[in-house]
Amino acid sequence: MNLGSPIGQSESPSICCSGAAVDGSNNSRKCALPAGTDLNVYFNKFVSGEGLDDQYLTNAQPLEVGDFDPATGEPKTNSTVISKLRAIGEELCASGRVRRGGAFGPFDGEPYGNLAPEDSQPEKINSLVDSIYDSGTSNNATVGFSVFSEGFRWNHHVYCDGE
Repeated sequence: MNLGSPIGQSESPSICCSGAAVDGSNNSRKCALPAGTDLNVYFNKFVSGEGLDDQYLTNAQPLEVGDFDPATGEPKTNSTVISKLRAIGEELCASGRVRRGGAFGPFDGEPYGNLAPEDSQPEKINSLVDSIYDSGTSNNATVGFSVFSEGFRWNHHVYCDGE
């Protein structure tokens, strides 16, 4: 069953293409995306055509053919497409929440950054996660080692947040 498809209360979520379902209103259930799903990968036009279909979308605007890189099928990374992915995710993710990845952010330079005394900490630099101590915020999202190790990798991707 496609994302958003209604399924019966007694039916297993395994009948959904995503393998997950969420309880809805009026004792109903619908197919959904599990936590950690990378929407940029799932909705790649060579992986799934579901982002182009608005059959089960109530508020979100579906992706259009021009929203994809023609060579790779990946959704483009412009603000319009990211906004569409966020809205689709808020409707189709089991948690109803989305987040961005955390590979890049304002972290201490390594190896010096976390070994220096507190009063001599150098200014943070925008870099790739390279230490278990890397953490911070970028564009109002938590980034760093813990986010990256939870599977929310790339800052330009949108993911279904945890439950």
